[in-house]
Amino acid sequence: MANYNGPATIVTVRGEIEVIVDLRSGADPDDGLIWAGQVDRDGRGELDRAMYEMSPYGLVIRLPDGREGNFMPSADTSVSVRGFMRG
Repeated sequence: MANYNGPATIVTVRGEIEVIVDLRSGADPDDGLIWAGQVDRDGRGELDRAMYEMSPYGLVIRLPDGREGNFMPSADTSVSVRGFMRG
């Protein structure tokens, strides 16, 4: 499977938020790839804003190579995400 650890962008209706992600892919039951991992940002307020502005489809996370996907944050205290990557 694939891994990505580095800079990324959360795209919201009010702009973009630069973050660091640590994502790993794995097989889902439908033979696709599902990605899961952590999102980190120095200013927690920016992540809170992103979650407040999140669409019903989750956070849109874009990698520097142009791939992006919808990720749903988990309910734990850190910002863990799980979702699909397009591209």
